[in-house]
Amino acid sequence: MKFFLLSLLLFGVGAAAQPVVNIPDVNFKNALLTNSFINANSDGEIQVSEAEIIQFLDVSSKNIASVEGIRSFINLRGFRCYNNQISTIDLSNCPLLSGLDVEKNNITSLDLSHNALLATLTVSFNPMTSLNIDNCTVLSNLEVEAAPIENLKLINLPNLNGFIFTRNLLRGSLTVSNCNRITGISTMSLESISSLTEVTITNCQLLRSIDLTDNDVESILHVSGCPSLTDLSVGGFNITDFEIFNCPILQNVWMNGNSFLTADLSRLPKLTTLLLQRDPLLKSLNIKNGSNESTISVDSDVLEFVCADEFQLNDNDFNFRNPAVVVNSYCSFTPGGNFNTINGKVTFDENSNGCDENDAPHPLMKMKINDGTNQASTFTNASGDYRFYTNAGNFTVTPEFENPAYFTATPATATINFPENDNSVATQNFCFAANAVHPDLEIVIAPLVPARPGFNAMYQIVYKNKGNQTLSGNISFNFDDALLDFIAASIVPDAQATGLLSFNYANLRPFESRSINVSLKLNAPTETPPVNIDDQLAFSATINPVATDETPEDNVFQYTQTVVGSFDPNDKQCLEGTAVSAAQIGKYLHYMINFENTGTHVAENVVVKDVIDVTQFDINSLQILSATAGMSVNINGNVVEFIFEGIHLPIGGHGNVLFKIKTLQSLVPNSSVSNAADIFFDYNAPIVTHPALTRFQNLSVAAVAVDHSIAVYPNPASADVNVKSATNIQIVELYDIQGRILETKTTNSKWVSIDISDKDAGIYFLKVTSDKGSKTEKIVKK
Repeated sequence: MKFFLLSLLLFGVGAAAQPVVNIPDVNFKNALLTNSFINANSDGEIQVSEAEIIQFLDVSSKNIASVEGIRSFINLRGFRCYNNQISTIDLSNCPLLSGLDVEKNNITSLDLSHNALLATLTVSFNPMTSLNIDNCTVLSNLEVEAAPIENLKLINLPNLNGFIFTRNLLRGSLTVSNCNRITGISTMSLESISSLTEVTITNCQLLRSIDLTDNDVESILHVSGCPSLTDLSVGGFNITDFEIFNCPILQNVWMNGNSFLTADLSRLPKLTTLLLQRDPLLKSLNIKNGSNESTISVDSDVLEFVCADEFQLNDNDFNFRNPAVVVNSYCSFTPGGNFNTINGKVTFDENSNGCDENDAPHPLMKMKINDGTNQASTFTNASGDYRFYTNAGNFTVTPEFENPAYFTATPATATINFPENDNSVATQNFCFAANAVHPDLEIVIAPLVPARPGFNAMYQIVYKNKGNQTLSGNISFNFDDALLDFIAASIVPDAQATGLLSFNYANLRPFESRSINVSLKLNAPTETPPVNIDDQLAFSATINPVATDETPEDNVFQYTQTVVGSFDPNDKQCLEGTAVSAAQIGKYLHYMINFENTGTHVAENVVVKDVIDVTQFDINSLQILSATAGMSVNINGNVVEFIFEGIHLPIGGHGNVLFKIKTLQSLVPNSSVSNAADIFFDYNAPIVTHPALTRFQNLSVAAVAVDHSIAVYPNPASADVNVKSATNIQIVELYDIQGRILETKTTNSKWVSIDISDKDAGIYFLKVTSDKGSKTEKIVKK
């Protein structure tokens, strides 16, 4: 009997030594107990030792409300609890778990961040708002169907090759990143009850297609870093904004039933098909991407602006509902898609000791590029920098001097090769030095504010050193003092007399351009003498020294202005006027293009586009004299673009560009040249200026030609006054202010001097007659 009692006691102690798993849910416990493999001893309990040997467990459709006790199954590799009433589940003590199916339960939150070996996961049909699969780096398959998960993150899941989001209730944001085995994403909400506000898909190397459909709330889409993506479909997803880039082979984009205001496809270099349908709010489209899309369909009545590649503007027949849509390439000022860049700096070696950081840059220097078939030009900026954008190929870059004999360039030309169109950059600098001694100045008068009776007018005196020597001297500006009153100048005159302003200048470097603004008030029609609409005002400007100048004819500029009543602030004018002598055929005409921001917002960018008629003008002769702000210039074929990028022109702000261009020698007397410009303010339709029309007329027998090459200097003067002309001077006549002739000198040379040292200080007139014509200059005796 004692032996029997001892055996019972030992058995009881042994049983007590086996801990039992606490499983409060009866249905869960019964599901386990009925499995003889789990309940190996059939004792009505699940010992910890029994739980620890279980690797796969299926308790589906058992009406289970709680799986408390599952933490004891520490070696569990697969767990399926499909179709129960489970509300919470803690699997943090199951590190070997690789498969999990919790479909059709009442789970609201699931944290699997401790299950690093999880490979397959099904969480469909749960009221789940939170799912944490951080650290599940071997997860390969995921099913999320009809689960209102908020802010789902699928990040750093390199083995995830598929997931299903059918009938999804996803809310907030969906982020898919660094999932490099995924080939397709589909989030189809068949019942149209999704509530995604943001979708981010990045760095998925094998992703080939994205299909997003039916979403009820406004959302944002980000797609980037998907090098295999070819198709993107967004239907009824209510996208309000999107960003797509670094998807180099994305070809087909279909977006239907969205609500974004702008669509930017500029970073899709292989785009071929673009369908934007049922987007009633779309106003702006950017397809400047380097691709010539074969199909473009935009379903928007309010579309205002389309930015396209330059090569598409003429070749592509865009069909938009709004016939007034503006199409150009000016949303950016670099090409779309991939391109290469040639840049460099142009420097003037003033000391002839080699270019270094102490030498001055060469602004407004024309640079030409040629690929063997086509050529284009640009001009250096104020810092002497130039830039060309190219594709693959061989290119030669050559500086183009207005006067090639004045300078030597090192190198004279440069060749750059780009084997691929891969955003390569080549830098080629140029150094210029003077070739012999060539002093050469030029001066121009241009109107900034038109002349109106009784109002102030504004004039700009632009002078430039186009020679190869640094020069100092003075400028005289003449106007009719009886009709005009001097108000102010941007530089205080060094001398002033009736109808004459004189300005000194010093150290004007080669290629340097400066300007002086002068404000004059016109007489009103009620004053004596009156100034009325259509009256003519005469001005002249002279820059000295003239005696040694290579081309003295452009040291003097005559300008005649017609008085107006009203004016268009965006205009183009030929400064030589509407009629010039036929003798001027083949010579320079000067054009000023003025622009004003008449809109209601600051203009970030302004582009002046000038299409030159090559049957009238020599496009290769175009030279820029000045501009009111920093600009870049592109000349392609016969199209010249003056680009004021980042000008931020305020409301009512003004700007201008002044250039000169030669007419063709083949023009004949009584022929005319005409030129207009398009002015673009940001994304608005261009303002088209009235044509500037100039006719080359034969002078009548009674008419007297004006010899514009005649130059008088110095002015003011105290003794000798020099007269120089491109043709022989015949006679020089000195008159006083009353018109009485004081002195006459005859000659037959291109230069003559007249002494006025014995004359009283005051105003005099010097009439010079040459073989070509005559000219009268007002001079001041100091």
